[in-house]
Amino acid sequence: MANWCPHKDFIPMMILIHMILVLYLLCSTCMSCPVGDTILLVADSAVSLGGSFSSSFISLIRNVTDRRCNIVVEVESQNNWFARDILNNMNRILTVHKPTDIVLLVGTVDAARIYDELESEGNHGSDRHTKRKLTDYRLLLQDVVMTALLSNVNVTLSSPLVIGEKLRSNPYDYILEDVLGEILHVAIDFQLDFIDLRSVLLEEIEVLNREDLKQGVITYDGMHFNSIGQKIFADCLLTSIFNIVPNAENNVNKRYSCADSHEVL
Repeated sequence: MANWCPHKDFIPMMILIHMILVLYLLCSTCMSCPVGDTILLVADSAVSLGGSFSSSFISLIRNVTDRRCNIVVEVESQNNWFARDILNNMNRILTVHKPTDIVLLVGTVDAARIYDELESEGNHGSDRHTKRKLTDYRLLLQDVVMTALLSNVNVTLSSPLVIGEKLRSNPYDYILEDVLGEILHVAIDFQLDFIDLRSVLLEEIEVLNREDLKQGVITYDGMHFNSIGQKIFADCLLTSIFNIVPNAENNVNKRYSCADSHEVL
């Protein structure tokens, strides 16, 4: 029986296929994000896309993620949105975007609401009334988280942002810290990842706000970001997005720091 001999083009073709397979595996291993994931930023109305879209935080984030990995980063936010509005719209949000991961950017406008309600009711300084409102907020946030988790979506919580840019004397600071505590409470209860945006923003304000202005440094009104704030916000979120890797070991309940990221800036 004659010895079988492969076609002269067969072996080079197999070598080429093998090389392509190796390159594919190497590229897949080096990806900074899971392939094909959709990370959805669900935000209250403190997160504004004001100004030109080209300079908005979501555009700046996409400029980097589109180059570095095969994920989609989307944002869902409306004017006058509080945590209650996010809960009421969560099923629609999940149906429309079909995210694998959600980052809940909440707490800022609800902190302002709680502060203003205490002010109008004449209950500032009342621990009992403040605690009741904070507990109501925590229970509401738990409902938001549960709705997402029941749809098999990975959830990450973030701190509130800022209301006022003075270095140490903003009226809303104490209630923002109280709301931050409630958010951390939910993150611990559900073993969720947590992004500390507020600390980074305060550090940036301390560096940039040399005249101790109440607004106009990273925001245009004390809450909503100007172009500088959009870049800082994008940079911090970008660091967190690259840390949100499903099924990563030792990645539960981590408090991310964004201070060393310079992807966007």
